[in-house]
Parts: sequence; structure tokens; C-alpha cells
Amino acid sequence: MVSMKNNFQKFPSNYDSDVFTPLISKISALAGISYHAGDSDTDVAMRVIADHIRALTFSIGDGAIPSNEGRGYVLRRILRRAARWGRKLNFKEPFMFQLVATLVETMSDVFPEIKEHQTHIERVIKSEEESFNQTLDRGLDIFEHAVKELKQSKTFPGETAFKLYDTFGFPLDLTQLLCSERGLTVDVAAFTTLMEQQRERSRKADLYGGEENSGETKGKELARSLKSEQYEKDFQFTGYDDIEGKGKILDIEGNFLVLNSTPFYGEAGGQLGDTGEIIVEGKSFAVLDTQKSGKVNVHILDKPLPKKFLEKEAAAQVNSTRRSSIIRNHTATHLVHAALRKVLGTHVHQAGSLVAPNHLRFDFAHFQKVSEQEILEIENIVNEKIIEGIPLQHHRNIPFDEAKKMGAMMFFGDKYGERVNVVQFGEFSKEFCGGIHVNNTRDIGYFKIRTEGSSASGIRRIEALTYDYAKDYLTLQNKTYRERVEQAYDIIDAIQSLHGELSSSSPFSNEEILGLDSQLRKLEDIPDVPATIVTGELQNEFSAQHRRFQELENFILELTEKKKLIEKAKSKAALSSASSRLEAFIANAVDVNGISVIAQKVEAESMDSLKSLGDSLREKLSNGVGLLASIIDEKAALVCVVGDSVITEKNLQAGKIVGIVAKQLNGGGGGKPHLATAGGKDIAKLDEVLKNFPDTVKGFLL
Repeated sequence: MVSMKNNFQKFPSNYDSDVFTPLISKISALAGISYHAGDSDTDVAMRVIADHIRALTFSIGDGAIPSNEGRGYVLRRILRRAARWGRKLNFKEPFMFQLVATLVETMSDVFPEIKEHQTHIERVIKSEEESFNQTLDRGLDIFEHAVKELKQSKTFPGETAFKLYDTFGFPLDLTQLLCSERGLTVDVAAFTTLMEQQRERSRKADLYGGEENSGETKGKELARSLKSEQYEKDFQFTGYDDIEGKGKILDIEGNFLVLNSTPFYGEAGGQLGDTGEIIVEGKSFAVLDTQKSGKVNVHILDKPLPKKFLEKEAAAQVNSTRRSSIIRNHTATHLVHAALRKVLGTHVHQAGSLVAPNHLRFDFAHFQKVSEQEILEIENIVNEKIIEGIPLQHHRNIPFDEAKKMGAMMFFGDKYGERVNVVQFGEFSKEFCGGIHVNNTRDIGYFKIRTEGSSASGIRRIEALTYDYAKDYLTLQNKTYRERVEQAYDIIDAIQSLHGELSSSSPFSNEEILGLDSQLRKLEDIPDVPATIVTGELQNEFSAQHRRFQELENFILELTEKKKLIEKAKSKAALSSASSRLEAFIANAVDVNGISVIAQKVEAESMDSLKSLGDSLREKLSNGVGLLASIIDEKAALVCVVGDSVITEKNLQAGKIVGIVAKQLNGGGGGKPHLATAGGKDIAKLDEVLKNFPDTVKGFLL
């Protein structure tokens, strides 16, 4: 097409065609470097960047996002490689995101999605550039240092290559590229060994829950590794419709039990396994967890089951209260997924989840922090769907192609069989899912996001609550509110105390200070959470609580500012009082070989105040040495000043003098010849040190 457009004009390379020239021209303009279609480093850099920005733009426009897994990792490597080439063009700040607009101008008629998602694409690329730029320069420094250490060797250490990857995010191919430019090769074998060791450590951490062996986690892993292929044909899961049932015991391995039919859900898709009770011939065994081994559910019992029960019938009873809490949270993850895509954009997709009885955790691909306003919007959407009471449509064991035609949400990298389950709540949410869900969204009760934060680079995490746990969270938040009220009263007490000390010097009137209590009392009372409450009411309670918190925090901010002002006034008053005493200090100075020596304890709120007082003393003490001391934060603070004539004629320096004094107080310090500061821990000796200060000065004159 490009050749037809240009009358079949021949180009030196693809990069000189109309597909690339607008991008290269833009890169050239941003860098301030001309492009000559040659083999120079700058020409190659421009071609690489032009090629890579195309790959990034089209992929992100298609819903991909840089990450540490799958195609996301490929994108991250492409971006970081381009960023490194940007250094050849002297780009130190993010620049690639500025190229997206040029690509949109030239290609959006063929690829309209890049224009539709232009802002999102630019934000994602800029965010990645900023993140990598923070480590790129440091990583390049490490690389250069390692190259210098090679001397005659032509092999770059695999250990350093691994450090660049692990600490600075340098993909191996980027290090190899840097090395090839220097005629070096990377010790890939050593790099691979270190990578395998890291994967093994990670695997063990996942398996055993960290450095310490977790018996519970190990038990889960053993249950999942149970040989169960022979039972898959006869196994039946009945938990979608029932919470109790009967099944024949097919296998017993210690405290692991396999039934041919069970209502117990095996942990999968983020949903935790069921707990409950198994009864065999009148004997009860608690089910602590349920895991999946292949297509079979394995019950983990509280104690070993005797082998004599093989082939016997067992009654299975799921803990219904726990199950109800879990499925409420599971359905909520589907609703929040749909809400996130509606509020943040269709690039959002699930990157992990945990569905537990007391909370849900949902990880999703997104490039920046979700704002407080966006959080509220997401909550409102989910709660609207809860109030609507949308019934569950559970499409079980349907052909994969049929599920795709329904428009069920699926994502790159997920593996699906020939037949799948689709969970649908109206037209709002349709997802491939093998988990258990509520029959109606109304059963969720209420949805509240507790936290939002980063889980990994490019991945955000939401933790949320539903039903009674949301009410408990409201109660807990009210307790936090009351604690903040008590803190506000403490600040008021401090302000009133300082106001009393300052009297007429206070920056506030008596009426203003006394009125603080009544202002806080208006914010103090909060209603108790009702025992019975529905979604709409709970939503109103959280909204009211949010408003109360805002009002209280604004009032506390106001109190804090008042406290700062009155503390400043007290410091100024103390300084003024001390300054008025300087003449008396000078009048009572001790004469040491014709030099006036002063050593006095004064009140000062901070070292800055003490230094200011020292400056005032020095102005009045042209032929002398002064030492002022104060107790600040339970430590001795010292300021020493020396007059100009004493510095010139006697070679006395404040820094040296105050250093000696500080040592006597188990401290240290120093400074310039005319003024120096120090501190000391042993405040019990301060009076004695001040008393002996004239002798200390005399020691410098000998």
C-alpha cells in the first residue's frame, strides 16, 4: 500500500517509508538531532524507538498493559529497551509517550482503537517510563563499573547481569545488547543458574508461606498433589445447588478424603475451599479445608480416617454460614470487576483474587492509583447493582464457542477447556467462572472498599467487605472517629494551656479559645450502627460517616494551625524575655585575660531560637566569648559565639570551643569561628559545665 501511494517508489529500508518517517521526524525534533538514514548510533536509535512505540501503542490500545507476566512482560521489555536507546539521543526524561499522538495522526484511520484510547495509552507509557528512568541511570552506572573491572576479559559476569535484572529491571537481552556494543558476551549460564535459584526460593515461599514452614500451606499442597486421576470419571460436585449430601468414600490417605460425590467446593479461582463436617457410621470428622487435585475435590480432615471406611457411605455437610459469606464476596468480585472497567477503562482486567469469608481481595491491571472519587463511584455502581436485585444466570458446562458468542469476559493467557461455566448477572457482568455465587445480587447486602494500593508494578489491589463485615467496619471506623475526637481534645488542652501562659501576649482572644470546646462537642456525637440495616441505609451511614470525618479532620487541621501560631508566639515571647536579659549577662561577664566571658542558661523552644539569641548576644559582645544553653527535647542545646576582635587577635573559634564543651556533656558539635552549635545528652552536668566555662576559655588562651 505504501509503495502504491508513492508510485511504487523504492525505499532504502522500511524505516524510510511513510509508515515510519512521521515518527522518526518527531523523534528527531524532540531530540534536536538530524536523521540521515545511515548506520550511526543516533539513526539506529531513532529507528528502534519508532518501531517499539508502534508495538507499544497497538498492544496497549488492544487492552494489554506492561507487567511482569505474559505479554505484559514482553511490552515492559520493549519499552525498557526503547528507553535505553533514548539515552543515545540524550533523552533523560520520559519522551516516548509524546510519540503516540503522531502515530494516532497517521494510523488511526486503520486502527481507530488507538485514537479512542490515546489518553490511556499515553498515561501507561509515561508511567512506565518514569518508573524505569528512576533505575536506568543507576543500572547503567553498575554496568559501566563492571565493564571497567573486566580488564582483559571479554565475558560479562552472569552475577552482575542478574543483579541488573533483579534490582534495576534490566532484561537479559538489554544487558546483552549493551555488551555487544563493547564486543563482550554475557555469562548466560551463570545468569540462568541464579534465575533458577530465585524461582526455587519463590516457589518454596509460595509453598510454605515464607522462610518458616507453614503446616497448613504444606497440607494444602499435599492434598493438591494426591493421585486422583482414577476417580475423575466417577466424581461429581453438587455444591452449586446443595450444601449437604452423601457420597461413597473412594480414597483415604491419612486425613485426606475423596468422595465420589460432594457439596464441598475445592479451592480454585481465588475462592477458598469449604469447611464443614463429614459423618461416617455415626462418627464425626471436621473438614478443615477442601482442595482440588485435578478434577477431584480432596477433603482435609481434622484427624486421620481409618482405612476400614473405604467404600462406605459418608454424609457431607458444608458450613453454610461460612459458605454464604464466601459466595457473597465472590459475586462482589464480579461486580467490582465490571465497575472498574466502567470507571477506569476497558484495559482493566483481573490479575488475581482472594475470596475469603471475611473479605475479598481483587488485583487488577491499571497504571496509576485509583482516586478517592473513583473509589466512591465504583462503590456506588456496585451497590446500585446490589439494590437492583439482579438474579444469577448460571450457564454450566456449555461449549467454549457458545460462551464466547455470549460475550463472556475472557482474557489473554487464561486457559479454558472445551466446555466452560459462565456466571451472568444481567448485562452488567458475564464472566467465565467455576465458582459459586449468590442467587441474587441483593444477597450481597452491601459493598465497601476498605483499601486500595499497589500490588506490583502496573497492578493495583482492592480489598473490600460485604454484608455484616461491612457493618463491623462501619463500627470500627466509628471507634477510630472517637479516638480522633479525643486527640482533638488533647490539642485543645495544649492550646488553652499555652494561651493561659501567654495571657495578653496570646494571638487569640479568650472567647475564641474557650469556644473551641463547644465547636468540638458539635462533632463529638455519632449515631450507633443499627442492628438491622439494609444496603441503601448502610450506604447512607457510610456517606454520613465520610462527611463527619472530613469535618473533623478539617477542624483538627485548624486546631493544629492554631497550636503552631500560639507556640510561635510563646517562642517569640521567650526570646524577647531572654533578649532583655542580655545586657545583664554582659554586665556580669567574667574577665578572662581581658576577654569578657559569658555562660548562661536560657529558655528556648528550638535550636533556631537559641541561635537567634546567640546572634543578638554576639552583636553586643564584640570583645568576648558567650555560651548560651537550653534544655530542648530532654537534651542540652548549646550555642557559642565569639566576637570578631577575639577571633582576629586571640585566634579563638566558636566551633572548637563548643566542641570541647559538648564532650563534657557526652555530646558533640561544631560550626564557624563566629557561631557554632552543639548538643549533649548528660544534662545533669550542664550547670557545672556552665560554671567552669571561663576556665575552658582560659585553656584556649594558654
